Amino acid sequence: MLPFLTLGLLVCFNMESEEKEIAIPVDRVGAPAVGVPPRLGLLRLLLIAVSVGGVSLLGPDPASWGVRWCLWAVGSVAWLTGLASAQRIPTLWLVLGAILLRGLVLAGDPELSDDAYRYVWEGGLVAEGVSPFAVAPDSPELAVYQRRWSSIYDGVNHREVSAAYPPLTQWVHAGVTTLAGGPGEPGRALFAMRLFYGAMDLLCLLPLAILLRGSRRTGASLFAWAWSPLVAVEFAGGAHFDSFGVLLLLSALAVARSALNTGTGRQTLVLGLLVAGALVKLLPGLVIPFCARGKRRWLALPICAAVFALAWMPFISGGGAELLAGLSEYGTRWEAGSLVYRWIERPLGSWFERDGGLTDPRRIARAMIGLAFLAIFFREWRRELDLVRTVGVLIGSFLVLSPTLHPWYLTWVVPFVALRPSRAWSLLLAMAPLLYWPLAKWKAEGVWIEPDWLWPVLAPPFFALWALDARRTRSLD
Repeated sequence: MLPFLTLGLLVCFNMESEEKEIAIPVDRVGAPAVGVPPRLGLLRLLLIAVSVGGVSLLGPDPASWGVRWCLWAVGSVAWLTGLASAQRIPTLWLVLGAILLRGLVLAGDPELSDDAYRYVWEGGLVAEGVSPFAVAPDSPELAVYQRRWSSIYDGVNHREVSAAYPPLTQWVHAGVTTLAGGPGEPGRALFAMRLFYGAMDLLCLLPLAILLRGSRRTGASLFAWAWSPLVAVEFAGGAHFDSFGVLLLLSALAVARSALNTGTGRQTLVLGLLVAGALVKLLPGLVIPFCARGKRRWLALPICAAVFALAWMPFISGGGAELLAGLSEYGTRWEAGSLVYRWIERPLGSWFERDGGLTDPRRIARAMIGLAFLAIFFREWRRELDLVRTVGVLIGSFLVLSPTLHPWYLTWVVPFVALRPSRAWSLLLAMAPLLYWPLAKWKAEGVWIEPDWLWPVLAPPFFALWALDARRTRSLD
């Protein structure tokens, strides 16, 4: 843990340097027109490569956890110092380095998450014409698949909960799983998921480069995404489908930057990308109203809603309530790594029983953070600021208020750190691997217990720097 504490000092020491970045001219991709000494760039890439490669190659061996934390710290420090220095790294280096990092991760398997087993399981069901929303993996109705795909089934987490992932994600999982030979080929299917979402992760560099070119912000470069240890490990290693959602969101923003004020047909493409993003993960759907401002554009909202609803139709096997069963279960039960939510629910727990009723403290707490997020949403609506900046605020607020904050959730904010540098988010992203601290006990005993020190190490420095960033932003605006 101690190596991660040095990250806070690194951020603080760079406060003054970041203030001076504003007047530096920028090049084509939005990075400062300052050369990076080749040795320094190669050294930074080498350190990050050792970090992600070591974490992936060591795998889940309990005896290696100490080494893995040191490797995570090395990669995080290298990434954070590279981000804060705001020095220019040639685009070709960034892309080649990004490919190298993903290749090293694919060569091993960090096994930090078992979500890919559920992806393959549900993808196999969809390919068989069975709705994963209708029945949970442990249902007796699926006994034939439990036997046929036993290796995948044994790895599925929370088997009592039915599917929660939206339709487009399910179709992608079905396609990838089928191309890999089906759930009966577990090794190939799991690797195919990692390969696919690692590829989606790399493709994010294209719309991000377009947004960086248009933003004209200093201190921002593709480095933030391309060489992020967290991004490389979570997608090429963990096969999390968030990379596809981020790709669709960034693509929509890249098109919207040039389309919103031109009245061109590209507006349809923007909304189409956002609807597709919402069908991967619901988060991009929050952006749709901001892209439909104006008297005529408001007519697009019911069309978007209709397309979104129609995408769920093939999965209806009963009255339709089953579509939200898994998502409702996740939304009510899960809480891990939260920054704010825990301090709302826990006091309520001394007044109300966790009985699943209307007065369940989990429901009350989630209603309260929901109202808080709505307040932020409408504040941004009234302000009518730059769309990219607004989306960054909404995503950041969602993550801060969320009851569950897994490390891969934080990858959604990485592009906005590149577009609009933030000391607070940079530090939290660099320290995000600490959220995996309870994983060793989970693998050994099946119990997820956060250490008492985890929240104080992550949250107070983040909120302190967030307040300083907000103050600086107001002074610059």
